[in-house]
Amino acid sequence: MVYMKLYDINEFLDSEHNKSISKNRGEKGQPTGYEAAKGTVDVTHISRTYFDTAENMGLVKLFYLNDLQPDYVCCRLTANGEKFRSDRESFVRFLKAEILAYKIYKENPDEVISALGKEKFDEDFVRKYVLDPKTNGGISYNPDPNFNGVSDVYDTMKRIKFVENGRDIEEFYDISVYADALKQVIEENKEEKIYKDMWTYFVEHNNHYPDFEKNYGNFIL
Repeated sequence: MVYMKLYDINEFLDSEHNKSISKNRGEKGQPTGYEAAKGTVDVTHISRTYFDTAENMGLVKLFYLNDLQPDYVCCRLTANGEKFRSDRESFVRFLKAEILAYKIYKENPDEVISALGKEKFDEDFVRKYVLDPKTNGGISYNPDPNFNGVSDVYDTMKRIKFVENGRDIEEFYDISVYADALKQVIEENKEEKIYKDMWTYFVEHNNHYPDFEKNYGNFIL
């Protein structure tokens, strides 16, 4: 719903059916596929792993969220503040692993299938809902913090009163951990273009962060 407001798609949101969302799910609730199938609401969001179920219920896909905004933001990593402050380096190492894994995801799908197969994920499921952009909902699995995208969504959430106006997102958003992790990976893998491309992406999607140019503008690839 936030993305639909962000792009002023109000025809559905302002319809009489969707005005029942508050009554059925609470002021901040998200209507389910079952409610859309029953006609209680006009439109809903469906997780990619439930696409087949939704179609079997008679629902029709209107669009993916990344049709509205490429590389739209979804879940963000969070950490216990005390632990983060006392052991920041562990979080840097964790994000280095995420960055290295992203390269495998982008370049070696068979290794992804093998790794997830060890966790009991079916190969067809992995191909359809993890690897194939045509059927996975446009999820990219890029570990980049994408502050710009998060900030846009957060501002929209405040504007439509989905969350109460309060703290600035900069107060609890830290892109330095990812930046340090990616710098280390680039230094350790100087011949790998993908990591340099990830830094370019980092610059393009986080340059609204306070003092970004001062802190990150001088890094030489």
